[in-house]
Amino acid sequence: MPNKNMTKEDLIEQNQQRNGGICYSDCQIGAIDKEKMTVELSFSSEEPYRRWFGYEILSHAPGAVDLSRLENSAPLLNQHKPDDQIGVVERAWVDGKKGQAVVRFSRNSDTAKELFADVKDGIRRNISVGYSILDAELTGTRDEEEVWTMTRWQPFEISLVSVPADQSVGVGRSHADQPNRRGRRS
Repeated sequence: MPNKNMTKEDLIEQNQQRNGGICYSDCQIGAIDKEKMTVELSFSSEEPYRRWFGYEILSHAPGAVDLSRLENSAPLLNQHKPDDQIGVVERAWVDGKKGQAVVRFSRNSDTAKELFADVKDGIRRNISVGYSILDAELTGTRDEEEVWTMTRWQPFEISLVSVPADQSVGVGRSHADQPNRRGRRS
């Protein structure tokens, strides 16, 4: 049950204690370059998601998303497993209310080659992002639970996943696509 009237300091501190400060949000895949083994994808959106503290919204306002770690050759992972790197983030940016990136799959990993083949074939389309919350603001209520907007957050990895929470992002999903209902997040 979410803690009512939590301060942003409480939220950030409790999230640090609960998850080591790590959060995950899901997305989906876009344009594919077979020769370069790159994929353009969306990795985040402003779709509300139910968390342990209530609902979370990731702001994409100017300055809200600190892309410094993604822009520094952040890993592309398989299912958020740090020991299963399948590629690298080549470029990241915010476009409207979505985070976008170009990722490149490894040519030297059999797992990466298999997963890239599944992406090309449209079998694997779901993306998730690992991130840290830097600042938050209580912005309302929904279903009698608090709604928190993460006003500053920092993504540090992008993962290919089988079950995403945010169906509005991933391979082939742009800022113009209509969001779908969310499932569960990793």
